[in-house]
Amino acid sequence: MTDLLVYAINSIEVQKLWKDIRQHYSTRSESNPVITQVFHDTFDWRLFQKNLTLVREAKDVYLAHVAALEPWSKVLWPKKATPKFWWQFPESPVKDALKPLLDVRALLPLVAVQNKHRSLSILNEDEKTVIRIHHNHIHIKDETRRGQNVHSLTLQPIRGYTQDLQNFRQFLQERDVVQKEEDLYRKLLNSMGKTPGDYTSKFRLDLAPDLSSVQATRMILRYLIGVITSNVDGVKADIDTEFLHDFRVASRRVRSALGQIKGVFPDEKSKQFRKDFSILGKTTNILRDLDVYLLKQEQYCALLPEHLVGGLDPFFQDISEARKAELRNVKKFLNSASYRNLVSRWEGFIDSNSVYAVEEAKNAQRPVLELAQRFIFRRYKQIIRDGQNIADDSPDAQLHRLRIDCKKLRYLLEFFASLFPEKDILTLIGQLKKLQDNLGDFNDLFVQQEHLREYFTQIKKSRPNSLLTAAAIGGLITALSQRQKSVRSEFKRRFKDFSSRKNRAMFTKLFQPRSKGGPQA
Repeated sequence: MTDLLVYAINSIEVQKLWKDIRQHYSTRSESNPVITQVFHDTFDWRLFQKNLTLVREAKDVYLAHVAALEPWSKVLWPKKATPKFWWQFPESPVKDALKPLLDVRALLPLVAVQNKHRSLSILNEDEKTVIRIHHNHIHIKDETRRGQNVHSLTLQPIRGYTQDLQNFRQFLQERDVVQKEEDLYRKLLNSMGKTPGDYTSKFRLDLAPDLSSVQATRMILRYLIGVITSNVDGVKADIDTEFLHDFRVASRRVRSALGQIKGVFPDEKSKQFRKDFSILGKTTNILRDLDVYLLKQEQYCALLPEHLVGGLDPFFQDISEARKAELRNVKKFLNSASYRNLVSRWEGFIDSNSVYAVEEAKNAQRPVLELAQRFIFRRYKQIIRDGQNIADDSPDAQLHRLRIDCKKLRYLLEFFASLFPEKDILTLIGQLKKLQDNLGDFNDLFVQQEHLREYFTQIKKSRPNSLLTAAAIGGLITALSQRQKSVRSEFKRRFKDFSSRKNRAMFTKLFQPRSKGGPQA
């Protein structure tokens, strides 16, 4: 697609300019009916991160580049409701593009506009079009129904007429009626109080190395409570499963920060809030487990012979029914006074002016860089020591403990990433993630088999096709058991890569404490 040049202009000047152009150029005009456009993206801006947006326009849905909002891939969609998930789209380039971008995230409507579009073609002496000019009068619809108006002028160059484009741009500059529009899409979203890219599931926080440990830790915890509260409405509305996932990860990070960054807050307060956030995690455990089973439905079916696949239907129906009930329990908790009280007390706890800040803990005023190095290096050494002690016949519990320690190290690296060279941190996190994936898969496969065994014992012979269901569940347990053995056999290689001489040297260089004194455990 030829690059488009977008300009901002006000409603009065556009009329003058249109008249002026017609006086100086041979033109051909074209008017189009007013169209309604609705722009979509995921909660975590997955399309925007790729400079895209999804637009619903009449019976079409299309992907557009945010720079000019011109469609580059379109699919017919006559139904009233726009698809939420990539798999709901008909087979098309749009569906193919959305699948890797969205994964399990839902598309959300961000802003609706009424666009009155008209075009003007500038012709040369041979009556050939050398430039197309598009004027969009965009009326932004908001909840108050008052709306706002935005005018934009887009120049569409025609290949082979570069000089004509340059001449016309000079024509515009001499009249001083337009200004280059850097981001029309951002302007539309800002009008609705939305900021593209303002949420990401990744932990991103810039800490200055000269901060005290208590200042830095408060910033970390304040960031995490922001993530938690940002996802609550999405969990209650059941928009997609990632709202609950991000809610839970942020809660675990809070517990990890309070448990690992020791001596920054009074011990009794840290312990109390760790307990509170542990309850928060346990309240959502079952719902997340049920989500995972439903997300794995296609994967589970692929593990079985075709004649057994139908036997899993009752299992997933039961999971779906259980999920409805569990979602009601979670929503009840999130709407409760106890949850609101927890958030209120937590916000008070991390407020530097709160009563909790009066008592000074032993590591509170130590430089955060020093504290980060010591705690990260200590956790890393423990992982190396414990991992080396795991043999082929070691109990599964040892891998489980190592998995938890790896998760704690991952959180520390993410919390303090901005204090160290970005390239080095990304390398170490990447290596750690490979080990975590192995340990996480091993644990997940164990938990899934336990759940399936329990379900197997509860299959009622009176249910239709109970024998087929029992055979399918038994076959699935066998397949998962074989997969678990394969994952276990991969552990040595994954751990060897993580504990390589190169990685050890990098951990030592970045995190081994240089000073004799240091934060106290």
